[in-house]
Amino acid sequence: MSSKRVAFRWTEATGIVLLGTLPARSQSDWVASTADGAVVVGMSFETSEFGATAEAFRWTATSGIVGLGFLPGDDTSFLSAINPDTRRFTLSADGKVVVGSSQTGKLHHAFRWTEGSGIASLQPLAGDDGASVDTISADGKVVVGSSLHGTQGRAVWWDQAGAAHSFSADLTTAGIDLAGFQPIDARFVSGGNKRMVAGDGYTADNGYRTWVARLP
Repeated sequence: MSSKRVAFRWTEATGIVLLGTLPARSQSDWVASTADGAVVVGMSFETSEFGATAEAFRWTATSGIVGLGFLPGDDTSFLSAINPDTRRFTLSADGKVVVGSSQTGKLHHAFRWTEGSGIASLQPLAGDDGASVDTISADGKVVVGSSLHGTQGRAVWWDQAGAAHSFSADLTTAGIDLAGFQPIDARFVSGGNKRMVAGDGYTADNGYRTWVARLP
């Protein structure tokens, strides 16, 4: 007999409450929630491998489970798992903004979902193929990640219009010498003032290093 799993939420008052699944999908998995547990996000899917049937969802006690959908031309959407060690988050503190990836095949397209406007694309840098979100600030206004060209990544941040901006270009403009170093992703945004950003990159001799920038 095959096993199925369904995401649940537990409170002292209600005990276990199943979050359910999206239409045409028989399973679901929790990914993250707001600190008070009022908003839960995750993925609903049909196979244990999160195949082409996977769709990201958002759950509240009022709305129940709601699919976030896909970007045009894609058939899968998913969220990066929360990682307390690197402080990677996939939703804002109030749960009204969710970020993730929409894809077809192996090509990732970053998205931002808001309660008011639904799913919208976060564009890659000019000439790149796709993009991948790493984290969002607590207020939902700063999203950082990578713009992708094949297997090569470039660290970026996205403005409210969904346009990507290169950290390499911004840091160079600010007078920082990046000769021989390429920031490939941005994985952390500080919580309070949103001025500290950190990520990974490669040196000229392919050494793997972490970078930290304090924004003006």
